[in-house]
Amino acid sequence: MSTQERFAIDISRWQGKSPRQIQQDFASVALEAGNRPLPQRVNAVVLDNSHFGGLIKETSLGPEDLATKRIFQWAERDTPTTEIQTQSFPLSETEILNELRSSTDLPPATAMIWISPPVEGQYQEARLIVYQTIKVNNQKYLFFRAICSEHTAEECLGISQRLSPFISPDENLLLPTDVEQLTATPLPLSIPENQSLATFFGQLIDLPEVWQAIAKGEDLKEKISVLEKTAAIVDSHYQSIGQASNFLDAWVVGTSLERALREKMNFALRSGPCGGLYSDLSSPSVRGILGVEISAKNYLGISEGSRKFIHNCGACGKELKMYMAKGDRCPYCHRVYEGC
Repeated sequence: MSTQERFAIDISRWQGKSPRQIQQDFASVALEAGNRPLPQRVNAVVLDNSHFGGLIKETSLGPEDLATKRIFQWAERDTPTTEIQTQSFPLSETEILNELRSSTDLPPATAMIWISPPVEGQYQEARLIVYQTIKVNNQKYLFFRAICSEHTAEECLGISQRLSPFISPDENLLLPTDVEQLTATPLPLSIPENQSLATFFGQLIDLPEVWQAIAKGEDLKEKISVLEKTAAIVDSHYQSIGQASNFLDAWVVGTSLERALREKMNFALRSGPCGGLYSDLSSPSVRGILGVEISAKNYLGISEGSRKFIHNCGACGKELKMYMAKGDRCPYCHRVYEGC
């Protein structure tokens, strides 16, 4: 996620979604943006493969969009080694994660890793996302873990080089040589026989406490707990999310969600890993994180100096109802306001 493009809690992107869809996204934010040690920030996700395919932007040549397409294509070809059969259908993400706890670190045979390095001004830290395919009641799902990492861009390239001997031989893949190529090129891997996921990656990527947590299934247990705790928060805010019609509304709802999450989870969120926080907008630290430099007074409709009250963004058309000065940016599309 680019911190210049979005808030960690993106109200506009949640509108029109069901409470459970929002809950899944909200739980991911809680884990990845939590101010906690790296082993407690592993985000385990289960997603129907066809739903993941809906994220593809066919005409885009952006590195992240190319990576999404390649992950989906790999998942379509991959043969799952883990199958779950239950009497109930459909299963929620929590139910599937519970089922996976008994087979969390079995030898996977194949996997894919997407190494997303930090990029100055965009991504404050790296993400290592490990993908597997599973079958649940004969339906294919992507099961993946987003691992937050402090590796530099150069170290991320080094990881890809160490993994290169294990790239699936039937894949026509050129090893990335720079950061942009790395971001666009998830690596499909053949795991040596009888090696568990944590054992294999633990030998090649120096995150011992993270791999230990994964081997014990602690990441699945934590994600299930977070999903349960965020359900009530989303339900109590669902109507407000749907009714937010401008940036002031989004700010009010967003700060309330962030406060409720801190109180429920007993840890703070951080600006940066997943985007900015609404509650930090009046802080100087927002500058350069969100690409927005507007004080809290502006959201409340208090004019400052040469600022003018703007009803809608002239570039994207979003309703703003806030004061802006020449050089300020739209909090939605981030185009610069040139003044009247």
